[in-house]
Amino acid sequence: MDSWKLWFARDSMIWTALFYLGFIVTVGTAFIDAPADFGIGPVLFRWMQLASAVITALAGKLGLSPLAKKIDVETQGRLL
Repeated sequence: MDSWKLWFARDSMIWTALFYLGFIVTVGTAFIDAPADFGIGPVLFRWMQLASAVITALAGKLGLSPLAKKIDVETQGRLL
């Protein structure tokens, strides 16, 4: 059994960690009025906001997705 498949199961900790990390960065960047004060250019700052929002959305979606649970992956030996 490939243990890497367990990382992508629906109830894997990776989706929870990515969701909260993306959420923190998304909310944190919302409070920054002048990114130049932090040495961040305006274009990079917008890309950071977009990337964190996309990571949050994907992690939230995949955490609630129709992916198999860890127990199903372990018993069936596949991730579908």
